[in-house]
Amino acid sequence: MKTSILFMCLLVAYAAGNTNETMTTFCNYLEYCSNEVSKYRNKPFPCYDSIIIDSSVLFCVGEKAGLIQNGKIMISECIDYCDVVIKENFVESCKTDVSECVRKDKDLGPCLEGNEIYCRIACIIANVKQGNIKYKCTIPAMNAKKNY
Repeated sequence: MKTSILFMCLLVAYAAGNTNETMTTFCNYLEYCSNEVSKYRNKPFPCYDSIIIDSSVLFCVGEKAGLIQNGKIMISECIDYCDVVIKENFVESCKTDVSECVRKDKDLGPCLEGNEIYCRIACIIANVKQGNIKYKCTIPAMNAKKNY
């Protein structure tokens, strides 16, 4: 089953040094944003994989990490860090896929006016298997027993 999460490379682009501190910051953003989106929707995420492929969560993290500025994905910053996020064998395809999806002339198919950035995020999410990502955050809220 192909569960795609290439946008993960956009989200951890700021992890230039790939240090524990930087990755902790990323994971904190991911936890914060997933909690905020859950509150807005009044529905929790059932698992980590559903968080990491949610375009609203990823948009939030992208803004917090500075990868999305003034409503635009900062492509050069994102492409530079595929090396940090993606396993070595898949780095070049990461760079190609990010470039393709963020290009202005890329046909995104039907996309509601004003939601182009979400369509670009969805395009990126749809291009790489989850298994190509080097790092997986532990989100404490996901480990707690919940009574839904």
